[in-house]
Amino acid sequence: MKTRVVYLMVVLLFLSLACQAVAGPSISGNAVSTATVETPIVLPTPTSPLEPVSEKTLAGLIVSSPAFGAEGYWRGLGIVNEAGELIHVADEAWYLGYSSSGLLVYQHGYGYGLDRYASNLKAYHADTGGTVEIVDGLEGVKEFLAWVDSNRFVYANRYEQLLFEAYGYFEGSEVLIADGEGGKASLLFEHAFQFQASPDRSQIAYTTGTKMEMDGEKMQRGAGCFDGHLYDLASSTSTRFEPNGLTESPLCMGYPEWSPDGKRMAWIGYFPDGTFHPIVFDLEEGTGVTYPEIRVSGSNQFPSGWSMGYPPAWIDEHTLWTEAYEVDVQSGQQTAPRENTWAYGGSARVTSPDGRLVAGLNKGVVEIQDANGNSLAAYPLDGLYHGARNRIGFDAGEEFQTFIEDWGAFAPPASVESDLQAGTAPSATEAPGAAGDCSSGVVITARDTSKGDYLQICSYGEQYEIGPVAKGVFAVSPTEKFFVYCSNTGIVYAARIGEVTLQVVGSVKNFSAIQRGDVPRFEIDFSQEDPSKVTIRELSYHQSQVISIPKGISAP
Repeated sequence: MKTRVVYLMVVLLFLSLACQAVAGPSISGNAVSTATVETPIVLPTPTSPLEPVSEKTLAGLIVSSPAFGAEGYWRGLGIVNEAGELIHVADEAWYLGYSSSGLLVYQHGYGYGLDRYASNLKAYHADTGGTVEIVDGLEGVKEFLAWVDSNRFVYANRYEQLLFEAYGYFEGSEVLIADGEGGKASLLFEHAFQFQASPDRSQIAYTTGTKMEMDGEKMQRGAGCFDGHLYDLASSTSTRFEPNGLTESPLCMGYPEWSPDGKRMAWIGYFPDGTFHPIVFDLEEGTGVTYPEIRVSGSNQFPSGWSMGYPPAWIDEHTLWTEAYEVDVQSGQQTAPRENTWAYGGSARVTSPDGRLVAGLNKGVVEIQDANGNSLAAYPLDGLYHGARNRIGFDAGEEFQTFIEDWGAFAPPASVESDLQAGTAPSATEAPGAAGDCSSGVVITARDTSKGDYLQICSYGEQYEIGPVAKGVFAVSPTEKFFVYCSNTGIVYAARIGEVTLQVVGSVKNFSAIQRGDVPRFEIDFSQEDPSKVTIRELSYHQSQVISIPKGISAP
C-alpha cells in the first residue's frame, strides 16, 4: 500500500510539472492576494504507436497567426524549419501559395485603406530566408492562381476590390505571370473577372464583363453579363469559350470551374427566360448539359453584378455542388447539398506531402493524426516559436484566429530563422571585399541582390558577410563592439561585431510610414552617455523611439 502511495505522489508531481511547462513561463509583476487559475491545455493521448513523430515531423508546416503579426489584428506568417522550430516569415501577410522548391508567396500589408495596396506581393525563399518583392506597378488585392513551375506563378491583380471599397463599383482585373526568383512580373491579359487555372496549369478560364442592353425577367438593363474565355499559357493566346452541344444557348456565362481531372468545366449560364442554370461541358466529347435552376441575383450597378451565397464547386471528378443540390454528372442523379466548409478561412486540417499524417489546430496546439484518425502527438505553437511576438497569442480566440495554411514538402534549413537571419559566415577568402579601409576600424556596406541585401562587414582587417537581409539602415556603435540594423518592415536587430546572427531587439512597426505602407526613412543615433540606448528616427513623419540593446550584445 505504501509503495502505491509513493507511485501516486510521483505521478501527481510529474503531471503538475508537465502542466506548468505547457502553460509557459510566468510573468513577474506586482504581487496580488489572489490568483486566477487558468484551465491548462489538455493534450490528446496518443492512440497509435505505428508512426513515430517529433517536432521535426512538422517541417514545412505554414502557420498564419497574429502572434507574429504587426500590432493590431494583422496576421503574420511563419513556417516550421527542418529542426522543428516555427520561424517568422512576415508580418501583415496574406498567404497565397508555396512551391515545391520552397518559394512562399504572400501579399504584404493587406487590410483597410487604399494606400496599403501598392506593389506589395512578395516571395520568401525558404532556402536562404531572403524575400523578393514582385514588382508589377499595380495597386490591387493579389489573388494567387497557379504555379507554372517551381519558381513562376500566375496571379490576378484585383483592383476592383479597391474601387468597390472607395466608390461602390467593380472593374475587371489584370492577370500576370511572375518570376519569384527575380521579382519580375509580366501582364498576360486584363479586363477579366472570374478566373481559374486548369489542373494541368496550361490554361486559364476567365470572363469579360459587359452590361445587358435589354431588360430581362430577373436582370435589368445595365446588369452584368459575362462572356467566357480560355487563355493558353504556351501560345499566349486567348479564345472565346463556345457553348457547344446545348439545346439552348445562354445569353451569358460566368464563374468557370474546372473539374479536378480537367476533363469537364462548369459555368453558370443566364438564359433568355431569365433563369440561371449550371452548365457542365465535357471538354473531350464537346457536349454540354444544362442542370436545374439555381438562385442568382443580378444587379445593374456594375459589370460583375451577379451575387449568390456560394458559386458551384466540384467535390470530385464527377460531383458538382451547388447551394440547391449536388449532381453526379455521370449518372445525372441529384442529392441534397452538403454543408459548405471550404469557401473561406485557413485550413482546419492539412495533410502532409506524403499523405501519411494530418495536422489540425486546436486552441494554439497542433494535433497530429495518422491517415486513420489515430492521435499521434500534439505540440503547442508557443513551444515551437521562440522569436519576438505580438501581444496577441496563438490561441486568442475567434476574433484573432490562428490558421494552418499549408504543409509544404520543402522546409527551411535549421540555420534560417527569419527573413533577417544571418547564414554561416563565409571565410575571409570567400567573402567579397568590403568597401573602404578597415585596418583600424569597422566598415559595413550593403550589397544589393535579388534575394535581399548582404551586409559586408570589415573589422580591423577581417571580413565576413551577413545575409540576405531585408532592406533597411544600419549603424555601428561608437564603441565599435556592435551594430544596429533597422529593416524597412520596422524590426530592429543588433549583433556584436564578429558574430553572424542578427538578434531581434525591438520594433518600430507603429511608425506612420510603416502603417501606411510607405518606404520609411530611418536614422539611427546612439546615446553618448550610454551607447546601449539607441534612438530610431523616421524622418518622413518625424517619429522616434528609443531601443535598449541587451548587455549580451552591447557590453564591452
